[in-house]
Amino acid sequence: MLADRDQPTVGARSLAVGCVLLAAVGLYQLAWAWLASLPMLLGTITNDDVFLYLEFAVNTLRYGFPTFDGINATNGVQPLWAALLVALASAIHDKEILLRTVLTLCAALNVATGLVLLHGLRRWASPVVAVAAVILWSAYMLGLQPAMLGMENSLHALVAAATAVLILQLFSSRTAPPARLLLWIGLLLAANGLTRLDSAVVSIVLAAVVVGRGIYLGGRPAKVALCTVGPGIAAGALLFAANFAYFGTPTPVSGTIKQYYASFFFDGFALWERTLLSLGMFFKTLSGGPERLFGESAPEAIDSTLQIVALLVLIIPAGLRVLRSRAVDRSDRASAFSRVCVIMLAASLVHLAVMVVVLVQFSIDPWYYSWLFLTWILCLAWAIERWYRSPVMSARASQILVAALLAVLLVGQVSRTIVLIRGGDLHDIHVERLELTDWINRHIPADAVLASWNAGELAYFTDQTFINLDGLMNSRQYADFLYSGGNVLDYLRDAGVDIVVDFNTKDSTMPYMDYIQDDKFRNLWYWDQVKILHAQTAAGDRPIYVVDLPGGRDFSP
Repeated sequence: MLADRDQPTVGARSLAVGCVLLAAVGLYQLAWAWLASLPMLLGTITNDDVFLYLEFAVNTLRYGFPTFDGINATNGVQPLWAALLVALASAIHDKEILLRTVLTLCAALNVATGLVLLHGLRRWASPVVAVAAVILWSAYMLGLQPAMLGMENSLHALVAAATAVLILQLFSSRTAPPARLLLWIGLLLAANGLTRLDSAVVSIVLAAVVVGRGIYLGGRPAKVALCTVGPGIAAGALLFAANFAYFGTPTPVSGTIKQYYASFFFDGFALWERTLLSLGMFFKTLSGGPERLFGESAPEAIDSTLQIVALLVLIIPAGLRVLRSRAVDRSDRASAFSRVCVIMLAASLVHLAVMVVVLVQFSIDPWYYSWLFLTWILCLAWAIERWYRSPVMSARASQILVAALLAVLLVGQVSRTIVLIRGGDLHDIHVERLELTDWINRHIPADAVLASWNAGELAYFTDQTFINLDGLMNSRQYADFLYSGGNVLDYLRDAGVDIVVDFNTKDSTMPYMDYIQDDKFRNLWYWDQVKILHAQTAAGDRPIYVVDLPGGRDFSP
């Protein structure tokens, strides 16, 4: 019975299905990148951090040093993605076209990731695993965000997929691994860390596994270790040395700032409360995989049902495998793939745990976790193949079951796609900021210095200088200033800031239990101390204020 499911036609069919599906979803993302209006893109796909990167790329070329605002030298970016954006910005000078080109790059990287999964899993796992993984990856791509967000996660996913495929090749072998394979794995693990520095945690775990496997298969320990670990150590040492020499900190200032804010997030909480909140963040992020697969815009009842279906699809064959039941296939090839899935899950969970402990409230952003999301996809693909190869079902019955499961898993994203096609949220806060930039360009002189805690879109679409006050794209000196307990008012005065543009609301830079004082703007100025130049109602009826600071230039109309 199982032989009927291993015919060459299955492999050929999986290749055709995978390629057609990836091409279709890639064209769908491409259409969004170039045909959607700018407000539609901001309301459905991008976020503020995307424009922090883009403004960094533009101003680094403009001023000749790494900077977001043209004033402060900063390294608050992920190295490989920032380098790609600087290269694109050197050739494309129109800011809207640059944005759309970056989204196109994300779409291309997403398709490349799907092709890597399709080719690698067909060869080292099975055609069924390959086509299941590609269908699930395509469902993720249909969701647009964070798939083509404009951040480094698209590049990170490609690096993660290529690394996973090569590790699967290593675990499928019974002979000593060639140096070339180990070196490629080592280079990809180094690239993984340079794409997202926190993901170096994953690289360390996987490097230890690869070295152990290489030695187990008969490789010389020194050669295995040098090829696997050497590239990462060299890349990390060069990056840390360059950062420390130029910026005074070995890691991105954005990470330093986030750790500072995280350090007082739990002020006033008992240990048990901190533990429960941290566990909540851990499991919220862990469950983000199914949410992204099935579409957050799907009706809640459908979304919950799909997540339950997905968990049952995964848990039932996993439980049978643990119990060594004859009702589940346990072939050698399946064994290698299942071991790699377990290894990836372990590495991803270690990374997630470290992120929650170190960054606390900043650990929940989905674009940090390409490895975790890819692990969800591969584990579900493994489970789907176990259903497909079930010894207790006929070939026809298993094929119908698997097709039905995959169809069900696509429902959520299809519903999300329909919602997006009907129109994005044009009252989104990002769209409101875009509209505000037009007022700023018309009413504020180009030589004015402005500041915002959410400066991405505001800086990118205006002619004025914008300083980012949450610190993610500021300087090491600003980080030291915050650590020393300095007053932000003093910093604004010393930096020559004329105007602050933002909501009067609590944000992630404030302690968890802090609140906005109604008689003050951003808990810093009493309302009678500042002059409101403009107030634009935004999402949730919260105005975005353009505030002229006391003691500076008068920008009254």
